[in-house]
Amino acid sequence: MKAISPFITIVSLLTIFLPLSQCLISTPADQDDLVSKTCKQTPYYHLCISTLRSDPQSSKETTKDLTLIAIKAAKAKAIAILKEINELLESNPKLKDPLSKCNALYERVVSDHIPRAIEALDRDNYRSAENVVSKATEGVEESAKILFGISSFFRLARLLYDLFVVIRTIIKLLHGGSGGGKVPF
Repeated sequence: MKAISPFITIVSLLTIFLPLSQCLISTPADQDDLVSKTCKQTPYYHLCISTLRSDPQSSKETTKDLTLIAIKAAKAKAIAILKEINELLESNPKLKDPLSKCNALYERVVSDHIPRAIEALDRDNYRSAENVVSKATEGVEESAKILFGISSFFRLARLLYDLFVVIRTIIKLLHGGSGGGKVPF
């Protein structure tokens, strides 16, 4: 009987065990599944996917971390809207009163609501985080109603509002609640 060469033995073992090892290793695709699975439970799937996948770290994170990524994205959008409000304040003095109200609402979202939501998430206090994000959502909605006729502002506010709805839904998932439906704007 002929002896089997070591090379053939190694190749045979690799052919058997290499595919099996692929099943055991967590890959970025597995984490993309977490992003996709999480976003499928939100009312704005595409917004959720695009927001979370825009952060390269999202493929390595937990659901809680995905929530923090979305909150940081919401903060960036709120700051952009605040900047637009301030530019409108300078260029259109006739809108001073409504713009000032919106400015105060967005200042509160950026400097109060978002930091408190992050702090609550860090403490695993999901109900508190959800409540704070709910208040931020209400502030964005109120501001959008005040400046309904300014289309560029309204589009940005609507996007931020929808993102806060996504964040609230993910937080509900974290504390065992069901996802959320669309909230009227």
